[in-house]
Amino acid sequence: MVRRALTQRIAGGLVVLLAGLSPVLVSRALALDSPPSIAGVEPVCNTVPDCLKLLRSEDLQIRDEAVLTLGRLKDPRAVPYLLDIVRRHVYGNNVYFYDATPTSDLVITAMRALGAIGDRRAVPVLVDFVKKEPFIQYRVLAAEMIRQIGIITENIPDLLSLLNDPHTSVRFVIFETIRRADDPVSKQYTQRFINYVPRADMIEDSVTVPPALESIGVPLYPGARYLFYVSASEQWIMRERPQKLTKTRWLHTFLTEAPLKQVVAHYEGIFIRKAMARAQIEEQYNYSGEEDPEPSFIGEGFGFILKKTERNGLRAPVIVVSIYQDKVLGGTAITISAPK
Repeated sequence: MVRRALTQRIAGGLVVLLAGLSPVLVSRALALDSPPSIAGVEPVCNTVPDCLKLLRSEDLQIRDEAVLTLGRLKDPRAVPYLLDIVRRHVYGNNVYFYDATPTSDLVITAMRALGAIGDRRAVPVLVDFVKKEPFIQYRVLAAEMIRQIGIITENIPDLLSLLNDPHTSVRFVIFETIRRADDPVSKQYTQRFINYVPRADMIEDSVTVPPALESIGVPLYPGARYLFYVSASEQWIMRERPQKLTKTRWLHTFLTEAPLKQVVAHYEGIFIRKAMARAQIEEQYNYSGEEDPEPSFIGEGFGFILKKTERNGLRAPVIVVSIYQDKVLGGTAITISAPK
């Protein structure tokens, strides 16, 4: 099994744990932040063309040193070659362990080099890497390199899938990436998340488990996917509960591409009653608070107020089901919450 050597790298207040890397690889990876030369140590290459030639070497250590130097040189001409190394990575099959190989060491050095260069061509490839690689330390490193590079508007749709990653560390890094992006559309997404994203079990480097269906007590819309990043469960360890969720015991959010009216009709059939307008519901239960302005991301909305005395299976005295157009996520959102 992989040797577990832990090191810490602090970037923007975030401590990233790189487990599973050999001490030699850790020192090489962190050396990207070091001066371009060390007294008494000669690099294997000094120019981009010379380093690119060495990427064809049979000696994996020479290739690794060449990639390290390319990261130090920070020349965008190296990006296509580094991306090719990442694309050819052989993915593992375990979240917490990895059989380290010379080539797996090389891809880590290549990702660090891409982060040092800061070319946004790397972002889609790194996103794909996070989606495919189960080993969490590699995935967190790739996510951190995305944050280091920075994003633009066109990157956000891909980042949303990572923002819903079941692993808390990946979600935290990607949320910070979107939040810190200096872009009008990114700021729109930030508004959608900043007041609703629970800082849930981020103190635990763990996988978040979706709630059991029986704990919700309401049938789910077929095919709707659970959104970790705009949900808050009683079972999660809360480092910080968003202000806009302080009036709820828990809130679970789902998203579907189905039209709003179709989803509303589905639940009208289940509950055997007509849906209420969202404004009617918020006269009684508004978890956002009366002082908050109307969120711009919410379009037309409807919902239901369900009471335990009227419906078997509910675990809370009152359950509020809200169905609305989510303009940022681009679909129909379904939130099921238990008011305090």
